[in-house]
Amino acid sequence: RREPFRFMVWLGIAGSVILFTILLAAYIIRKTGPGWTDTPLPLVFLISTVVIVLSSLTLHNANRAFRQERFAMYRSYMGTTLALG
Repeated sequence: RREPFRFMVWLGIAGSVILFTILLAAYIIRKTGPGWTDTPLPLVFLISTVVIVLSSLTLHNANRAFRQERFAMYRSYMGTTLALG
């Protein structure tokens, strides 16, 4: 018997993979069609990506600091993660 939480996590992952695959296929098909124009991405997308990666890194470091019982570092990393969020 499977745990319901684990099953729901895998179901969510599978749904995300299917959605991403469908959107990627639609993009490729649409790009090869007539009337396609390339639009440059705004700078805000690059900045957003960097902030998300930094936020993930600080959250990972906060988790590691918590497990090693370094609570001052944990609070610092969590505060940074909150500010980046």
